Amino acid sequence: LKEELDLEFKEKFNLEKLKKGYQESLPLLLDNYFTSLLVSGDQKGNDDAQWLERYGISLEDREYLCVRVQLERDEINRDVMDFQKLKLSLRSSLQSILERYDFHHYSFLFNNGIVLLIKEKQPGFLQEIDRVFNEMVKIAQRFLSARINIGISRTYRGLRNLRHAYAEAEKALGQSQFMNSGRIVYADAPASHEHSPVIISPEELRALEQLLKFGEEQEIRQRLKGIRGQAESNGGANLQIFYISLVQLLIQYAQTMESDIPQLLGGDIFQILQGFSSLSSFFEWFESLLFQLREQNLSRRSKGSQSRLDRITLYMGEHYHQPEITMERVSEELGISVSYLSQLFKRHLNTSFVKYLTGIRMEKAREILTHRDDRIVEVASQCGYKDVYYFSHSFKKAVGVSPKKFREEIHSS
Repeated sequence: LKEELDLEFKEKFNLEKLKKGYQESLPLLLDNYFTSLLVSGDQKGNDDAQWLERYGISLEDREYLCVRVQLERDEINRDVMDFQKLKLSLRSSLQSILERYDFHHYSFLFNNGIVLLIKEKQPGFLQEIDRVFNEMVKIAQRFLSARINIGISRTYRGLRNLRHAYAEAEKALGQSQFMNSGRIVYADAPASHEHSPVIISPEELRALEQLLKFGEEQEIRQRLKGIRGQAESNGGANLQIFYISLVQLLIQYAQTMESDIPQLLGGDIFQILQGFSSLSSFFEWFESLLFQLREQNLSRRSKGSQSRLDRITLYMGEHYHQPEITMERVSEELGISVSYLSQLFKRHLNTSFVKYLTGIRMEKAREILTHRDDRIVEVASQCGYKDVYYFSHSFKKAVGVSPKKFREEIHSS
């Protein structure tokens, strides 16, 4: 009897061990199944759908998003094993985030990345999941030191549509280089899609960037008004990418001035963006920071340009007697462009290079004529004029009388 009981216990123990091993290997089996589905291109039917349902996986009951998460490979995780470990850690983190938000989902590793299948749960699904995607980017960067890009398909239903959904997510990810957010990219959605994201074109962003550098305040405000109108005309649309695109422009602008970006933003950017209750509140915040940066830039440029102008006028004061002194010569000596030199005189002194140089020479000529008896031709030469007749013409135009007459009037008085 004891032997029979021992044998029965052993058989039962082995059966439990087999069941445990099968349960542990199930995630790998499912990973292999989904990988095979995407690689082979075979059309899967009801049998496969029923097989998956036995293991708690169904794509037939509700619509789902196919999400392609691409992990960027850098110097830190260049080693193959380190990269694979990082992918597993990232997958675990993404699953934890989705579970915390109570999203029904499946995941598997594929093509050097992670694929998420996230099922719809309520009417506001797309708006809520967009916040989740932004949190994924933030968590990956903060806790794993990993940079990820996310491509997102439209919503689909059924196992038979999985390959098409994945192709859309992959295409969106491939287009990420053309998106100014660069992290989260949605596949093209129909115009009637309730939550399709608002995206600012790269051309629009470049135009705004140029205005920030060289435009007037009124021009910048007019451009911002047009960008805001674009978002307002898409009422109810997803504005997260729209916000991130403008904030990225703001950060790039701040970087050109070596500003303290964390201090400028005043907190975690993702939390800040999630806190805006309306488009108006976002633009109030955004424009405040933008014009604050612009004022800092103008002040810095003004100080820098004044310093350059001081060097220019000092150089001219020391070399005015040289006939060959020209804008080109001064620009070359001081390492600036001719057009910039011209702008400095116009902006700061409201005059031109030639008029300023003539003013220096005429002042020196009056000084010589007042205190010395040098001949007029010698005075002309000392003031940078090769032609005495042109010198006399310039002097009379500036002072009102000829050099000879000026000297006579000084001596008579």
